[in-house]
Amino acid sequence: MTVFLPNSNFQKVLIRRFNFQSFKIPHTIQIMSSFKPPNATKQEIEKAAQSNQQKILNLIDCRTPDKIKYDKKIINAVTVYSNDLISDFNNLSAKEFAEKYDGYKLPEDGSTVIVHCNTGNGSGKLVTRIFEEDQELYKRFVFKHVEGGVRDYYGLG
Repeated sequence: MTVFLPNSNFQKVLIRRFNFQSFKIPHTIQIMSSFKPPNATKQEIEKAAQSNQQKILNLIDCRTPDKIKYDKKIINAVTVYSNDLISDFNNLSAKEFAEKYDGYKLPEDGSTVIVHCNTGNGSGKLVTRIFEEDQELYKRFVFKHVEGGVRDYYGLG
């Protein structure tokens, strides 16, 4: 028997509502989310790259060094590790952010923020994670990812 849960937040509700001390989902349960991370168009990627030229962070490479399969970034993307993005976008002051990211500023609220990785899998998971875990941040910016990542953008696959 397979049970479908809407998303990982459902687990948290079960834990809180039923006061489970330890709640582990058996391997037979699949977590299904109807959310599909939006894909950035080539024009949106180019516009984000122009913002990056002005030291406003709109194009992000979310790969950690151990995850880099293709030794290229899309245009002038700035590295912000997947595990740091949510915390840094929410918690760093403008000065701290600029110090950590070589003078780059956070984009204005409502701006499109595009993330990429090797093949689009990691960046898609990151946008999905932001959607599922931090709706306030997700609504603050328009997060998109590059489907196919560096591989497809440069035709490396």
